Amino acid sequence: MKRYLFFTIFFILVSFNAQTATIMIDPAAQNSPKVGESINVSVKAGDVNDVFGYEFNLGFDNTAIKLSKIEEGEFLRADGMPTITFLSLDKNIVYLKDINQDSLNMVNLTGSMKVAGVRLSVESGINGIGSLVKLTFEVKEAKKSSLILNDVKLADSNAVRISPLDVKSGVIEFSQGIKGDVNNDEVVNARDAVLVLRISAGLLVPDEYQKWAADIVEDGVINSRDAVRILRISAGFAAPAMDIIAKYGGKVNLSMSDARGVAGENITVPIQVDNSHILGGGDISISYNPSVLRATGVVPDQGLLMESNLNEPGNIRMAFAVSNNFNSKTIANIKFHIISDDFSILSFKKADLFTSETQNLVCRSIDKEFRSYAIPPERSELLQNFPNPFNPETWIPYQLMIGGNVTIKIYNAAGEVIRELDLGHKNPGLYTSKDRAAYWDGNNKFGMPVASGIYFYSIQTGDFSAVKKLIILK
Repeated sequence: MKRYLFFTIFFILVSFNAQTATIMIDPAAQNSPKVGESINVSVKAGDVNDVFGYEFNLGFDNTAIKLSKIEEGEFLRADGMPTITFLSLDKNIVYLKDINQDSLNMVNLTGSMKVAGVRLSVESGINGIGSLVKLTFEVKEAKKSSLILNDVKLADSNAVRISPLDVKSGVIEFSQGIKGDVNNDEVVNARDAVLVLRISAGLLVPDEYQKWAADIVEDGVINSRDAVRILRISAGFAAPAMDIIAKYGGKVNLSMSDARGVAGENITVPIQVDNSHILGGGDISISYNPSVLRATGVVPDQGLLMESNLNEPGNIRMAFAVSNNFNSKTIANIKFHIISDDFSILSFKKADLFTSETQNLVCRSIDKEFRSYAIPPERSELLQNFPNPFNPETWIPYQLMIGGNVTIKIYNAAGEVIRELDLGHKNPGLYTSKDRAAYWDGNNKFGMPVASGIYFYSIQTGDFSAVKKLIILK
């Protein structure tokens, strides 16, 4: 037995058999299943006589498929004769019955394997056609993969090499579905774009098929760019209509507004963009201080398809797309609940925006802030009324470094007090919004509307006082 095994492994042969034999991949060509699923092939011998042992190298594209199982075929042991089949790995021999994951990993690392087998018989070889080795591969990536046989050798029961050999390699054709059909229902539509946006926003972990189908732009990244392309295909805009970058320029400004409020209140912060008509989609990430604010919702403009992720405290992820032109200046409104009377930066950590033709836009964004109205300012101050000029009502903002009773008086040009607003005790903080500033309805102390002209207003609280001018214009 050792003599035959030696001859089978190394094929130190002194003569050649005149018969013709075939070694082939079976099936020679087949369509691949989905990414993540398995596919079976065999290395088969055909039209052979007295085959006693074999040896071959098999190469494959290890970026497309990976070996997950290898087992002995039935051909050499067809008459019940025992056999030995093994892999040659890095100068070591591993018998198929002892194959483990480490052995498979070594094969997949190189994308090649050397296999040999022999009948444990001193009598005769085997005739006909049958499988030498059965292989199971897992599909890793959606692409074509060739299975290349080389250095193929057969030996008969006298350890004589069988020649000539007709060696036929194989190929796995990848045709698992339609690019962009992320939900695999054989239609590319807005449902697929929603799934792409959920993947981009971190709300969905894609399987291998979804990774392939979602990356319709084929740039190795799944984001709103792919969703935009899918929406355009669904809407019949598959072919680019024009070079938007060349026609309009490729710059947009992305902005939020500063936000104010006090603990326990809810506020809304809009995200706005200029040149919105060239916007097709984007991926935006915003950070904030989760000890000060809690994001409770993102309301997109009705013209957008959007997915938002609020699962991570202190971070908001949004992915959005539009099939054609976007006409609104507001992308979305973020809703926050104020947790504490403190300060928080509102920062754009990521802002990747694209045109409707998936061209990159140069995006300029500026960080903003939330500041509680209850944070004492560095100094007390009387601020300019708004609107000004006005008719018939206006608001008078102010800020207090120290709390106290607040009185605001309105004077005419002669210096006479025509109206007094007693605001009562106010805590330190900002009183600058309509719901916190002092309100004057334009009436005097008798309830009569005052005439057009220049007036003055003052504030008195503790040791602080100040005067400013306002204008009524009717």
